[in-house]
Amino acid sequence: MTVGLGADAVIVRDSAVLLTHRMDADLWVFPGGAVEPGESPWDAAIRETSEEAGLVATVVRLLGVAWQPEVNEIIFDFLCSAVGTPRPCMAETDAVEWFALDQLPDHLYSPHRARLESYIEGGWPDASTLTTQHRPPRPAR
Repeated sequence: MTVGLGADAVIVRDSAVLLTHRMDADLWVFPGGAVEPGESPWDAAIRETSEEAGLVATVVRLLGVAWQPEVNEIIFDFLCSAVGTPRPCMAETDAVEWFALDQLPDHLYSPHRARLESYIEGGWPDASTLTTQHRPPRPAR
């Protein structure tokens, strides 16, 4: 059985997290999705942020790796900074909003809620306060 790969962008600014609303499931989620063949997980997080939220993202660092056995997928969560005005860009996404970290929406996808709460408890930095951005090197082709 093949294991899938996914990548999420966790974008935090001024103690608020950016979430997109999925119409097909009525859930708030991080911008993210499947890693395409030949694509790195960090590039997938950047692409998905552009496609779903209309933002230009930059990976700051890897936050964590999660296993979702129900879909047989390994998910990479990246702390990202982003520029632009958030806007829904896909048919499946009908809203993009900032939520205060202490006022997360009720319909937040439960694996994302659990991971976000874990990251908050760990004291991770707000990407908007970082001046040095780190990005894994791209492999030579």
